[in-house]
Amino acid sequence: MNQLLKIHSKYNRHIKYALAVPVLLVSISAASEVKWSGFATIAGGQTTSSDETYDLGFGNAYDDRYSFNPDSLFGLQASAPLSDSAMATAQVISRGSDDWNTAFEWAYLAFDVTDNWRLLLGRQRNPAGLYSDFTDVSYAYHWLRAPTEIYSPSFDSYDGIGSLYNFSFGEVENLLHVLVGRSKDNPFGDNITDLDLYNHWIAAYTMTWNWLTARASYGERRLTVGVDDIDTPVSDANDIDPAFVALTDSVMVFEDKGDFSTVSLRVDFDSVFVVTEFNNSNLGDNFLGESDSWYVSAGWRIAEWTVHLTYAASENKVDNADEIAAANAVVAALGGPVFTLEADAAAAAGAAGLAFSTSPEAAAVGGLAAHDAAVLGGDAAAQGAAAAAAVTAASGAAGADAAAAFVAAAGPTIATYTVAATAAGTAAGASNGQESDTESITVGARWDFSASSAFQIEYTSVSDNLDSTGDVGLFSAGIVAVF
Repeated sequence: MNQLLKIHSKYNRHIKYALAVPVLLVSISAASEVKWSGFATIAGGQTTSSDETYDLGFGNAYDDRYSFNPDSLFGLQASAPLSDSAMATAQVISRGSDDWNTAFEWAYLAFDVTDNWRLLLGRQRNPAGLYSDFTDVSYAYHWLRAPTEIYSPSFDSYDGIGSLYNFSFGEVENLLHVLVGRSKDNPFGDNITDLDLYNHWIAAYTMTWNWLTARASYGERRLTVGVDDIDTPVSDANDIDPAFVALTDSVMVFEDKGDFSTVSLRVDFDSVFVVTEFNNSNLGDNFLGESDSWYVSAGWRIAEWTVHLTYAASENKVDNADEIAAANAVVAALGGPVFTLEADAAAAAGAAGLAFSTSPEAAAVGGLAAHDAAVLGGDAAAQGAAAAAAVTAASGAAGADAAAAFVAAAGPTIATYTVAATAAGTAAGASNGQESDTESITVGARWDFSASSAFQIEYTSVSDNLDSTGDVGLFSAGIVAVF
């Protein structure tokens, strides 16, 4: 399998040290000894302002207090030959962002069918991007962390069957990597009651010729994500009107089919290199939406130093505005206020205590009501007071007065209205929270002070095109190593 290593070593001149790529870096032999290798990133950072947060995903973020937790990690890998053509490999990683708890990232058996074909059985990485096989090994590329626009920490390991086949056409070396598997890992936390990615498959083709590396991948999967704070209030209104059935289908993530693709290109002339990647990810017809992300990065190597500049952009859109509008038309027909994407849905959610995440824009809203329909089960005065309290937080005193008057006059229809308004508002708030449009610029330098260690320093500036309060600057630095 040395040909596999040869192909991947051309991604980056440091990749020959990236021992976290067990498929590519370990030759199978009949020796009985276990081969150990490892890698580490000890890095810290902080934002440039007290009101800024640099989000790496799933609760892992930098703020204005210097921290080593978000990016720091330690990985250890063991590979043991079972025969001349079989090997067992396991890799564990402890992350500062997870209180240094240890988790298996790789755990599989490898079988060499021929000199050019290898099969993998077990837990392995999803080969979507150019750096997917070794995203955790910061020593293997020129950044301190790979661009988060492409390399999100979610859904990157699958349990299944993989196949790697390499072949050559003259001086052109080729690698075809196929993976079929399933993942039930939950990076979201306790707010997600069910998560299942199944019927997952991906095919990635890599071509290398001299100074050029090109890669393309495409895959599909089924996805279920259970979010009680969204699923329950939205589906509760299904019996009120068919519009809410369509709304539920446009929001809930249940056995939805999604697809994703990535195109990568790298040009490397030793002293100068340029790399770019584009990714499209469609998670199905639900509130998660469809995203387009890309980056272009250039670097210059001067002796032991590398300086680099990266521009990246990412946009996520949710296409269920028609379903939300139809549901809100039913709510309006019941005679009460309507909360929409453009109004105070997210703020109302905060008042109702139904937050989907720590971001106000990503709140699952509570519509007009207070905590739920049961709160409004008393007399008209009590109902008006509860509604007024919620709407005051969302829309101010004038909105509260209007809501109180409506509740007092509505009588028995208030329960129906509350369920309908809560469903429409929840859908609006959840969908609004997933929409994003950001750009970032990263400048950095790397000093290779030994054969297996380097010092990295970077500054990243992020612009949020939907909400300028999301703009953030991050300074970070650290040591990356393999051993």
